[in-house]
Amino acid sequence: MTNLTLMPLTGAASTGTAYNIGTSITQANFQMTPQASAGFSGTIVLEGSSSPSPTVNDWFNLATLVFSAHNSTVDFNMYFTNTPWIRARLPAAGTQGAISVYMAY
Repeated sequence: MTNLTLMPLTGAASTGTAYNIGTSITQANFQMTPQASAGFSGTIVLEGSSSPSPTVNDWFNLATLVFSAHNSTVDFNMYFTNTPWIRARLPAAGTQGAISVYMAY
């Protein structure tokens, strides 16, 4: 199993590293881990791209997750097709704490 850090612990508006997982992957496990001492309030967007070399306009939303003073890890599976590129994004700074985003496939 491959484990990736899509976004290291942050509360600032930012875009995490994009990873090419190929088109044969149809299921992945995502984990959002809030900062232990402060939790996290804010929005995480998981994005995908089917472009061979994605540019800024080639990304589309796979999921939007909104957290409010969230203190525990969130873990879920997602199914997708023809989405070789995956990344996580904080579109705006969080209002509390920080969060990390991980993926395993």
